[in-house]
Amino acid sequence: MNLRSSGSLVLSKAIQGLVSFKSAEGLSDRTVDSCDRLLQKWLEQVGEREIRKMTASALFTRIMKPGI
Repeated sequence: MNLRSSGSLVLSKAIQGLVSFKSAEGLSDRTVDSCDRLLQKWLEQVGEREIRKMTASALFTRIMKPGI
């Protein structure tokens, strides 16, 4: 079964999916909300982009140097 879509996944949708998944796993509402807030702030820093165009080095550069 091929679950890949023909389009590309954008970061905001990936975050939304992760937060929903963590909630379904049974994490507390407080933990899920905290995770969501943190990821939304990170999204504001890195900007909306397609997941397939992101590189690990770009992610770590943003995490390690938040002022960039």
